[in-house]
Amino acid sequence: YESQTIRITYNGFETTAEVTVIKRPIYLCGFSPVDSQIYKADGTAFEPEIQPYFFYTNENLVLGEDYTVTYSDNIDVGTGKIKVTGIGNYSATRTVSFKIYCEHDYVVTEIEPTCTEDGYIVKTCAICGDEIHHEKTVTENLPESAHNYSNSMNTTYTYKSKDTNVTKLVLNFSSKTKVESNYDYIYIYDGNNNQIGKYTGTALASKSITVNGNVAKIKLTSDSSSTYYGFSLDSIIEINSDLILPASGHKLSDWIVDIQPTIDNVGYKHIECTKCHEILFETQISNLICGDGNGDGLINAQDIIILKQALLTDSEYNEVLDCNGDGFVDIRDLVRMKKYLVDDTVPLGKQNNPLENSQPVLEVANLPENKLVS
Repeated sequence: YESQTIRITYNGFETTAEVTVIKRPIYLCGFSPVDSQIYKADGTAFEPEIQPYFFYTNENLVLGEDYTVTYSDNIDVGTGKIKVTGIGNYSATRTVSFKIYCEHDYVVTEIEPTCTEDGYIVKTCAICGDEIHHEKTVTENLPESAHNYSNSMNTTYTYKSKDTNVTKLVLNFSSKTKVESNYDYIYIYDGNNNQIGKYTGTALASKSITVNGNVAKIKLTSDSSSTYYGFSLDSIIEINSDLILPASGHKLSDWIVDIQPTIDNVGYKHIECTKCHEILFETQISNLICGDGNGDGLINAQDIIILKQALLTDSEYNEVLDCNGDGFVDIRDLVRMKKYLVDDTVPLGKQNNPLENSQPVLEVANLPENKLVS
């Protein structure tokens, strides 16, 4: 391939011309049938056959003589590429593309909710690895006003998720968001034009607004005077509520006694969740009152009955019923309790008056007005 001189004679005239012979550029070729081919992803590498032809002569090129091919991005879903390089009488390169799609076969994985935190479902395609999550954060191509915005505006900006399964949008406004207070306003609507809110000044700065559905509309109105930054969004979170597993909430246990109270010391008890065992409530149990056999905070005829039953059944030692504090429960304790019901200055147990020295949670009734004598 070089320059040559040619002589041209026509109708008695003669001239010469310098002619340079070059290789045919591959980009002056057409390619078939790759431009219309679509492939279903299955994990293998696709290498579509192509047939280049020279536009001006419709000559078909020969692989290995006129061109070579190399493939890239030809396994996963997206756009596969074929690089065609001219050789022999052809030069330069050209890249053509083809589509790879996936007939998704999703496998569902459940992240179990806890008592206080939501769980969620993740769908993963077993073929291409595509994942569908319960939420997606979008940071590009978001609605945004001019900065500063203009006077006499009445402009609506619309955001629509490409995912029709989205059930909520969370609009996260930037800290710069500001309009003229009480004169200019930002309105937020859902896709059915239901108004979510009306804001002025810096009310939307760094604020998050939730809109139901997959469409949100933001309208900015201004008067004919001062203007400010307007609005912008840091992000929009797209939520698919169908993929959220709600937190189950705590299931309360009955009171669980940790330390039993005695006449000398208070006890402790708590309520916990029967599922996660988090302790939800704790409280103190008042001291036991000597003579108060049924624990109702009173010493009366009911306790006489309980003490008699203990004597008849030879029960284990119970310090509450040890009214004389000698380490035994016997007839002498019954005598002491009856004396106390007649005269509350009679000491019970080890202390002179346990009703005064104890720390009950419930207020003890005003004795001796409530005393009953058997």
